[in-house]
Amino acid sequence: MKYWRTAVACAVILALLALPMLGCGDDEEDGKVTIKIGYLTDLTGPASSAMVPNLWAIQDAWEYLKEANPISGVDLKLEYYDTAMDTSRAIPGYEWLKQRDVVAIFSYMPQITDIICPFLEKDKMPVMAHTGTEASAATPWVFLEGLPAAQQFTASLKWLEEQWPNYPTKPKVGVVGWNSDYEKNIVGPMEEYCLARPDKFEWVGAFLSPMGTMTWGSEIIALKGCDYIAPCHAGGGGQATFIDQFRNAGYTATFFGGEAMPCWTGLIIPKVGWEAMDGSFSAVTHPWFSDDSIQGEVATEGVAKHPGETAISLGYGYVSQVGAQFFWYNMIKAAIEEVGPENVTGQSCYNSFENFHITLPDSPEKGFTPTSRVDMQYARVYEWSAAAQDLVQISDWFLAPE
Repeated sequence: MKYWRTAVACAVILALLALPMLGCGDDEEDGKVTIKIGYLTDLTGPASSAMVPNLWAIQDAWEYLKEANPISGVDLKLEYYDTAMDTSRAIPGYEWLKQRDVVAIFSYMPQITDIICPFLEKDKMPVMAHTGTEASAATPWVFLEGLPAAQQFTASLKWLEEQWPNYPTKPKVGVVGWNSDYEKNIVGPMEEYCLARPDKFEWVGAFLSPMGTMTWGSEIIALKGCDYIAPCHAGGGGQATFIDQFRNAGYTATFFGGEAMPCWTGLIIPKVGWEAMDGSFSAVTHPWFSDDSIQGEVATEGVAKHPGETAISLGYGYVSQVGAQFFWYNMIKAAIEEVGPENVTGQSCYNSFENFHITLPDSPEKGFTPTSRVDMQYARVYEWSAAAQDLVQISDWFLAPE
């Protein structure tokens, strides 16, 4: 399935590049003003199994939102660039999008967002990021729609701390991943959280291996005594192979974390099965497919538009981006309506974004202020259930640790 998605993505990219470059301006066909939003993503690299569905999610959500909540006088278009999750392609991709006159950029992957941060203020280019690191959170031109990656993982620790039924025994906690900046950004806060609560956790350690590692012998030995392990790899293949090898070695730790795990349900479940994941949990910031929400409903209907796919194969990368677009689309619409379609620029979007607020169904209030670029401090926990063959909501929204 991954290779089929990659082939389709490559064909789409080639078709896009064959089109004449269009500047912002009147669309001669329908008299509307064309406004472009850019997207830096991975369509052919190690995160493509989640990021191709993520691109589909933007397109599917926009199809619904343009009909349900149209932007008068505007043809909103998406321009996307495949970084292949190669950091050397981040700046060329950013320049490519600028040449196409985008007024703002989506970026899902913190590794890519961090690289373009130094250019944003000079270029007056706001970035709408799904999650982020300390570097992106400190950049005023980056607007983080979900919890920063590290907070997703400390939120899961907070949930464990409050739910662990076996005190005074303490759960043994460890982390495994690749040694990229993304994982390092997660590990530090998790270690600090555990060590600050010595009566609640036994910190076993974090074991980060070179990017692309798929064989985990030494890491499994180091973590075999854990009660809980957080696989925080940026790529789904790393997580799936670790979980598979850990279970085949006979060890029983429960896996947990943030959205980095459910983004790759489509790799993890076919590799290890539901029994291997039963009881694992993830602290995330958007509704799942089966939730009673308009976001989940639109995502579920969207699955049918992609033959051969299911909610599990598309995973959280798809459903979370559908949910995110209910926020981003309304924010973009507000920015356009504030100045009028002919006057939209990166600066005008920035000015509008920093004062935007909205309350969506089945979600806490979301938005930004001139002093805060992280819109959501809340998480909700989902359990991987073998009985349901699905992710099941097991908590209400709760405040994540700072």
